[in-house]
Amino acid sequence: MSQSYSGDYWDKAETFWNNLGFGDYELTPDEHQHGFQLFADFLRDVDLGYAPEASLNFWDFLDYFGMDETDFEWDEFREWYDAL
Repeated sequence: MSQSYSGDYWDKAETFWNNLGFGDYELTPDEHQHGFQLFADFLRDVDLGYAPEASLNFWDFLDYFGMDETDFEWDEFREWYDAL
C-alpha cells in the first residue's frame, strides 16, 4: 500500500534527494521509485520524531543504495532538515 503525502512534503523530499545526488544514480524508473519511496518513508519517520537510526526505513534506504551510516551525508541532512 502506498503512503499518502502532501505536495509540500514531496517537494521537500525531492529537493533533498536531488541535493544529495541520489537522483544521479543510473536507476530504472522502478528502481528510482522504490529508492525514493524508501527515502520519503525515512523522512516521514524523522518528521514523526524518530531519530534517523531508529527508522527501519533509514536502514532499508541505506541498504538499497549499498551504503552504511558512515556514507550518509549527516551534516548536509541536518542543515537541510533544520532549515525546514
